[in-house]
Amino acid sequence: MSRISASLWNQLVDAFEQADAAVELAQQARERLPAPANDELPTGLEEIHAAVRRVRDEWEARLLALEAPNVEAAAYQLRLFALRHHAADLADGPRADEEPQAWALRRIYRSLVTAEQA
Repeated sequence: MSRISASLWNQLVDAFEQADAAVELAQQARERLPAPANDELPTGLEEIHAAVRRVRDEWEARLLALEAPNVEAAAYQLRLFALRHHAADLADGPRADEEPQAWALRRIYRSLVTAEQA
Protein backbone atom coordinates (compact mmCIF):
# COMPACT_ATOMS: atom_id res chain seq x y z
CA MET A 1 0.00 0.00 0.00
CA SER A 2 1.40 3.38 -0.91
CA ARG A 3 0.55 6.82 0.34
CA ILE A 4 -0.03 9.61 -2.18
CA SER A 5 -0.51 13.36 -1.99
CA ALA A 6 -3.95 14.87 -1.52
CA SER A 7 -3.62 16.50 -4.95
CA LEU A 8 -3.00 13.19 -6.71
CA TRP A 9 -5.78 11.59 -4.65
CA ASN A 10 -8.21 14.25 -5.89
CA GLN A 11 -7.18 13.57 -9.49
CA LEU A 12 -7.80 9.84 -9.03
CA VAL A 13 -11.19 10.51 -7.43
CA ASP A 14 -12.11 12.76 -10.37
CA ALA A 15 -11.13 10.03 -12.84
CA PHE A 16 -13.16 7.44 -10.89
CA GLU A 17 -16.22 9.70 -10.68
CA GLN A 18 -16.07 10.47 -14.40
CA ALA A 19 -15.90 6.74 -15.14
CA ASP A 20 -18.77 6.12 -12.72
CA ALA A 21 -20.87 8.77 -14.50
CA ALA A 22 -20.05 7.10 -17.84
CA VAL A 23 -21.31 3.78 -16.44
CA GLU A 24 -24.59 5.45 -15.47
CA LEU A 25 -24.97 6.95 -18.96
CA ALA A 26 -24.25 3.61 -20.61
CA GLN A 27 -26.77 1.93 -18.31
CA GLN A 28 -29.43 4.50 -19.16
CA ALA A 29 -28.80 4.10 -22.88
CA ARG A 30 -29.00 0.34 -22.54
CA GLU A 31 -32.29 0.52 -20.65
CA ARG A 32 -33.91 2.80 -23.24
CA LEU A 33 -33.57 0.26 -26.03
CA PRO A 34 -36.24 -2.36 -26.51
CA ALA A 35 -35.16 -5.88 -25.66
CA PRO A 36 -33.81 -7.54 -28.82
CA ALA A 37 -35.49 -10.66 -30.17
CA ASN A 38 -33.44 -13.86 -30.01
CA ASP A 39 -32.51 -13.71 -33.68
CA GLU A 40 -31.41 -10.05 -33.69
CA LEU A 41 -27.80 -8.99 -33.46
CA PRO A 42 -26.79 -7.27 -30.21
CA THR A 43 -26.70 -3.48 -30.34
CA GLY A 44 -23.20 -3.29 -28.87
CA LEU A 45 -24.40 -1.26 -25.90
CA GLU A 46 -23.97 -4.27 -23.62
CA GLU A 47 -20.32 -4.53 -24.62
CA ILE A 48 -19.80 -0.78 -24.22
CA HIS A 49 -21.46 -0.84 -20.81
CA ALA A 50 -19.26 -3.75 -19.71
CA ALA A 51 -16.09 -2.01 -20.96
CA VAL A 52 -16.94 1.26 -19.22
CA ARG A 53 -17.78 -0.65 -16.05
CA ARG A 54 -14.37 -2.38 -16.17
CA VAL A 55 -12.64 1.00 -16.45
CA ARG A 56 -14.63 2.32 -13.48
CA ASP A 57 -13.82 -0.80 -11.46
CA GLU A 58 -10.10 -0.39 -12.22
CA TRP A 59 -10.13 3.21 -10.94
CA GLU A 60 -12.01 2.05 -7.86
CA ALA A 61 -9.49 -0.72 -7.22
CA ARG A 62 -6.66 1.82 -7.48
CA LEU A 63 -8.33 4.09 -4.95
CA LEU A 64 -8.87 1.20 -2.54
CA ALA A 65 -5.25 0.03 -2.90
CA LEU A 66 -3.81 3.33 -1.69
CA GLU A 67 -3.23 4.70 1.77
CA ALA A 68 -5.56 7.66 2.04
CA PRO A 69 -3.77 11.00 2.42
CA ASN A 70 -6.28 12.34 4.96
CA VAL A 71 -9.43 11.54 6.94
CA GLU A 72 -11.75 12.75 4.18
CA ALA A 73 -10.08 10.41 1.70
CA ALA A 74 -10.29 7.50 4.17
CA ALA A 75 -14.03 8.12 4.54
CA TYR A 76 -14.36 8.11 0.74
CA GLN A 77 -12.47 4.80 0.56
CA LEU A 78 -14.72 3.30 3.20
CA ARG A 79 -17.79 4.38 1.23
CA LEU A 80 -16.43 2.74 -1.94
CA PHE A 81 -15.59 -0.44 -0.04
CA ALA A 82 -19.05 -0.62 1.53
CA LEU A 83 -20.74 -0.11 -1.84
CA ARG A 84 -18.67 -2.75 -3.57
CA HIS A 85 -18.57 -5.44 -0.89
CA HIS A 86 -21.76 -4.86 1.10
CA ALA A 87 -24.06 -2.97 -1.31
CA ALA A 88 -24.42 -0.32 1.39
CA ASP A 89 -24.25 3.40 0.60
CA LEU A 90 -22.92 4.83 3.83
CA ALA A 91 -24.14 8.32 2.89
CA ASP A 92 -27.73 7.03 3.03
CA GLY A 93 -29.60 5.77 6.04
CA PRO A 94 -29.31 2.11 7.05
CA ARG A 95 -31.60 -0.51 5.57
CA ALA A 96 -33.23 -3.16 7.72
CA ASP A 97 -31.91 -5.97 5.49
CA GLU A 98 -28.23 -4.96 5.73
CA GLU A 99 -25.59 -7.32 7.02
CA PRO A 100 -24.08 -6.65 10.47
CA GLN A 101 -20.80 -5.77 8.73
CA ALA A 102 -22.54 -2.91 6.92
CA TRP A 103 -23.76 -1.54 10.25
CA ALA A 104 -20.18 -1.68 11.57
CA LEU A 105 -18.93 0.14 8.47
CA ARG A 106 -21.58 2.83 9.05
CA ARG A 107 -20.29 3.40 12.60
CA ILE A 108 -16.69 3.68 11.38
CA TYR A 109 -17.76 6.01 8.56
CA ARG A 110 -19.65 8.28 10.97
CA SER A 111 -16.55 8.38 13.20
CA LEU A 112 -14.35 9.40 10.26
CA VAL A 113 -16.77 12.06 9.05
CA THR A 114 -17.14 13.43 12.59
CA ALA A 115 -13.35 13.49 13.05
CA GLU A 116 -12.91 15.31 9.76
CA GLN A 117 -15.44 17.98 10.77
CA ALA A 118 -13.78 18.57 14.14
